[in-house]
Amino acid sequence: MKKLNFLGVLMITLCFVHSSYAQDVTPLTCDEKVNIAKAYVPYLKFLTPELKAEILLDIKDCIESGLPDAQYISAMITLDGDFSQSDEQQALNTIEIAANEGVSEAQRTLGLFYKNGSTLNTDLDKSFEWFEKAANQGDEFAKYALGYFTLKGLGNVQQDYLSAVQKFKSSVDPMAKHWEAICYYYGYGVPKNKDLALQILKENNIENSVLLALQIQEPLENPNEPSPTDFSITADEIKVLNRQNEDSEVLTTDEVSFVYQGKFIEYDWSKTSFKRTFPFDFSLEYNNDTNTLDYNFKLDNVSHKGTANYEENKVVFNKKIILRVKRHLRDHPEVDSITYEISSLKFDLVKPVSGTDPTYVIGDIDGYIPEWKEPMMPSKFLLKQFHKPGETPIPPAGELIDLVVSPNPTNGVTRAIFTLNIPMVVNLEVRSTSGATVFKSDRYSFPAGRHSIEILVPFVSSGSYYMSLYAGNKRYSETILKN
Repeated sequence: MKKLNFLGVLMITLCFVHSSYAQDVTPLTCDEKVNIAKAYVPYLKFLTPELKAEILLDIKDCIESGLPDAQYISAMITLDGDFSQSDEQQALNTIEIAANEGVSEAQRTLGLFYKNGSTLNTDLDKSFEWFEKAANQGDEFAKYALGYFTLKGLGNVQQDYLSAVQKFKSSVDPMAKHWEAICYYYGYGVPKNKDLALQILKENNIENSVLLALQIQEPLENPNEPSPTDFSITADEIKVLNRQNEDSEVLTTDEVSFVYQGKFIEYDWSKTSFKRTFPFDFSLEYNNDTNTLDYNFKLDNVSHKGTANYEENKVVFNKKIILRVKRHLRDHPEVDSITYEISSLKFDLVKPVSGTDPTYVIGDIDGYIPEWKEPMMPSKFLLKQFHKPGETPIPPAGELIDLVVSPNPTNGVTRAIFTLNIPMVVNLEVRSTSGATVFKSDRYSFPAGRHSIEILVPFVSSGSYYMSLYAGNKRYSETILKN
């Protein structure tokens, strides 16, 4: 988070604090000196070593007297400089002692350390515990943090949108207002109200909110713009997803060795609504020489190959699959995507209800976001079994041939042109790299012969888009370049 007036506030703060040390004034009490020094702690990385030393000298008697607040400040200054491993451990011990003595800033600091994992190993439950103690003493950032944990259900915290919104509303921290706006935008725990979300963001004087307001405002002013939360899940696919864990059958390596095609599905944090989908192709083949599975993992037209171990319906990748995925909404000037580290897939076979239905595998995706030190959004995969690896797939009843997109690149109006060898029902959709649906055609019943479907994307920004054309039970893909 960056305040827009950050440099001005910083200069005022530094001038005020520095003058308090430079002038010969009536001696201050320890509480007064510590309160002045505390104002300096959030800006330690901007301070000169000389000024840090001056602060320590000024509160030296307070430190030596055992005042927890003063010892906390001393420890924070130690951690901001060059320190040995023993110095670091001593400083952390000091901060924990101060936190246990009730210093709210120390409690908040431990909450941050355990969340971010930069100073202490990430431990979301310990992080929440310390934030809760700080919030109980009125710390505004800690109140916001409790809302953030509750919104996402991090660690062992019960996910609850309504409770999260209440926590955001109880805090005056700017990030609490930022996330309150996000809740109104999506309808998390409150009625969806995009106009109110925009108002809150515009009144919140931090860079994150300014950027997010600009992104939200454009679709509100141009309703033909695609929503960043568009998705494509059919009613039949929802029925299949609802059958997950219907059978508890353990699959053999031969039974999971297939070429699959389907969707990677992201849910909201409550796991009750869909956020977006990506095209997902996946193949597994058992390797008798290594007793492992060879996989080919293709998500959103990016392929990853490697080996995986398999035990009781769980595919564990020997090397984590690293994906860069566009963020739903961008609120950072330099970060428009995040990293997903996928470590495993949990398989569940959904058998056909009738002889004409395909066989599906569905399951949960275990992944992590290293930038945020927290799990991915709840995600599943929905895949159809097509054929065994190395085998020639059974040709569908009909076939689409000679698919081209023209003109390509396009200024916003183009066509998918193709030939059918038998009558078929055809439809198509176009997605952005973030998975948002930017165009969706009607379903057309075409006779055999040459046909085309017009694609209209005049309002989307320049870049690459992925077209999926569905004919019969097959999907055909092309990349569209928008000027």
